[in-house]
Amino acid sequence: MKSTVFFLSLIGVAFAALPNTYYETTSQQQVLNGALDAVVLNGHTFDAGPDARRGFSLNLVERRLVQMEGKAPIWMTELEKIEAKANGIPFFDITDTPMLGPRGVQSTVAYPTLSAHKQVTRVINTLTTEVPRALLKEFSSFRTRHYKSEITAEAANPELRSVITVSADDDGSGTVTILESYRALLTSGFQPQLPVEFHWYSAEEGGLLGSQAVAKSYQAHQFQVYAMSQFDMTAWVKVGVQEHIGVITDYVDSSLTEFNKKLIDTYLNVPYIETKCGYACSDHASWARAGYPSIFTIESSFEHANHANIHTMNDRMDISSEFSFDHMLEFSKLAVAFAIELAGWEM
Repeated sequence: MKSTVFFLSLIGVAFAALPNTYYETTSQQQVLNGALDAVVLNGHTFDAGPDARRGFSLNLVERRLVQMEGKAPIWMTELEKIEAKANGIPFFDITDTPMLGPRGVQSTVAYPTLSAHKQVTRVINTLTTEVPRALLKEFSSFRTRHYKSEITAEAANPELRSVITVSADDDGSGTVTILESYRALLTSGFQPQLPVEFHWYSAEEGGLLGSQAVAKSYQAHQFQVYAMSQFDMTAWVKVGVQEHIGVITDYVDSSLTEFNKKLIDTYLNVPYIETKCGYACSDHASWARAGYPSIFTIESSFEHANHANIHTMNDRMDISSEFSFDHMLEFSKLAVAFAIELAGWEM
């Protein structure tokens, strides 16, 4: 059996960069039966011709098993699923994981008293904002990162790039936040006593597909997971609102959440605020569904997060001074503290 400390973030799926996937109910039958030249969603017409579909493999009539919050699973087409996402309806796509769930009696995990202040502080002092800034500039410059696109060829060929630079906050910010933590731990010679894994998933917007697949595999191999922490959107500080670290308190493990608060109080320069998503809003939910202790920390209280820009062409690092690399740095500190305090350090 393997005991593992997890971090994960997701590779954001940017529907704004893929306008041919937006639809509305009134045009569904026409779209399904006719040529995909144009589609309409919420009163806006989008190009769905051959050029817009170049590089994507998306079967819009494929049937998927989808579970929405508090409801029994239902079958719907890929087109209907995308429409639901575009209209803000959260769901799990459980087509490949219909039986994922806790197995056996779930024991409560006891988390340790903080005891690695010297080691944590030493690594935190090596964190920077420059590396995440450079990484995010590159990361958000791809034409698309949709999980059914031919991303590798596009990323390797600058001539195939477009001016679209989306998903900087959702979830480019979380992605480079933990990359910076990973870099600092490696360069500091971190030797954990327990295994530490960093994960980045695709297809979160498609119904938590990537994280569910990995959680299913870990469960099948009977791996023990000590703790999992999700970093999804870490950059936004709304003007006129006190800077906070948002600690999600619903659909999370309560004991691990309390431990996370202690880390924030001890190692960060910004206080936390308790907040709720109201639904299973990121990849930590896949691990919770499998019975593993997981938590989620976000850029602010949920109501003050960057909702106006995510999933649009405005999810850019240059959209506003509210996009803060200094704020992201606080989350990198949190990830470092989470790893060292839970996994220990071989001396």
